[in-house]
Amino acid sequence: MKFIDDLIVSMALRILRAVMAIGTGLVYAQFFALVFLVAMAGTFTLAAMVTAAKSALFGG
Repeated sequence: MKFIDDLIVSMALRILRAVMAIGTGLVYAQFFALVFLVAMAGTFTLAAMVTAAKSALFGG
């Protein structure tokens, strides 16, 4: 009986660790996706500001 109990606990721990590892990987993927989107938005905003400043200074 101890063998079956140990087997059940071992399998439950492995499944739990796998689920937690997958969740951690998804959190990292979400973080990098959001960093990428914020970087794109910042780059676009900077380009728009530079274009507006160029037009204001040199006419356009």
